[in-house]
Amino acid sequence: MSVLAVVSLVATLRAQTKSRPDALIVLNGGTNVRFTEDYEGTVKYALRASFPGDAIIDAIKNRLADQGWTPSNFSAVDQQLPTSHLDGWGKYLDGDDLVHIWSGEWNKPDGHNVLYSLSFRFTVNDKGVYAPNDRLEVIGIVMSAEMIKAQRKAHGTQRSQ
Repeated sequence: MSVLAVVSLVATLRAQTKSRPDALIVLNGGTNVRFTEDYEGTVKYALRASFPGDAIIDAIKNRLADQGWTPSNFSAVDQQLPTSHLDGWGKYLDGDDLVHIWSGEWNKPDGHNVLYSLSFRFTVNDKGVYAPNDRLEVIGIVMSAEMIKAQRKAHGTQRSQ
């Protein structure tokens, strides 16, 4: 094996074994799982679930509580914006689709934040009615206190001291 091949193999193995934040939860049945190093770490995947996916939300809530995360009623970046812990499911139109979205956040005493966004995409059926499906998209994002501060500054939502 050439030196270049060995260096490449070592880099690949390091990337595969790098620890991910425990708050990036992949529930049983998750498919198309993708982890990235965006923010402090992200996970994206799909699950089969019926709307409104209460069992999925409860499973994420319970796992995060077991890790010491506390639910937040307001966004860490825009503290005027309520999370789904207060408002429940929201919805918006995306082209011809109706997207139902649940977005909750949790905090740790050290200032870290985790956000979970769950969404169901309803399409119009042959009768012109939005039809639910069983595909739930899950996105989890972990941010450090420093990253939240930078996001607040970038979005103009930084609190005055």
